Amino acid sequence: MVCYADDITEQRKAEKDFINLVENSPDMVVRHDISSRHIYANTAVERELGISKDFFLGKT
Repeated sequence: MVCYADDITEQRKAEKDFINLVENSPDMVVRHDISSRHIYANTAVERELGISKDFFLGKT
C-alpha cells in the first residue's frame, strides 16, 4: 500500500486571500466560461448594475 500526502496549507491560504480581495474590491470582477456564460461575479456587480448576482450568473 502506498500513501501520498501533499501539504496544501499555503495554497488554501492564498485562495482565501484572493477571494477576500476580489469580494471586497470596489471594481466589478466577472468570470466567463468558454461559452461566454457568467460563472462568477463579485458583489460590486450587484452594486454597480443594480441586479442580483443570481440573475446575472449563467447568462451571456
